[in-house]
Amino acid sequence: MLPTESCVLVTGAAGFVGVNVVKYLAQRKRRVLALDFVRNDLLVADYLKGLDDYVEWVEVDLTDSTRVLSLASRYKLEGIIHAAIFTGVTNDAERVKPKEILTTNLMGTINTLELARVANVRRYVYVSSGGVYGTASDLNEPVDEDSIQCGCPSDRSMTSMPCFLRALALSGRLTVAEGVRPRTLSAR
Repeated sequence: MLPTESCVLVTGAAGFVGVNVVKYLAQRKRRVLALDFVRNDLLVADYLKGLDDYVEWVEVDLTDSTRVLSLASRYKLEGIIHAAIFTGVTNDAERVKPKEILTTNLMGTINTLELARVANVRRYVYVSSGGVYGTASDLNEPVDEDSIQCGCPSDRSMTSMPCFLRALALSGRLTVAEGVRPRTLSAR
């Protein structure tokens, strides 16, 4: 990708939500800077087959602020879709690694917000998890921000981010969309 070409940065690009966002954008011929802390694996490569001209992969730990902020000078970012999240697969994993989960999720988000500021990005999308809403008693009833439950560490880290995001949006410096669900992308 040439430094003069604008692109959308997608974090967590090898994850379930992230890879679907990458595919959606690339299929529409949008340039994508795909970030993840692991290398692109064969399953992801196969899923994105034929879209290589639109996707550039960068392996980065989002808690490394120096490395994250360096992207501002190397790429022309028009937007950031932050889909990276560290969750414990089980309740036991959440209990064993709460500090690592909170550090990764909070600092990863803060670093990408700082990148948005430094790179003059006007649009930032924060992709949360359905886990923050718990299990609804009636699956036909919609849930909203008032339904948020603070259970495990990964849920706690995700529920604190809307406060930061709203403050940035109110400042007029950044357009923020939060709580985007994958089905929203595929409904179009």
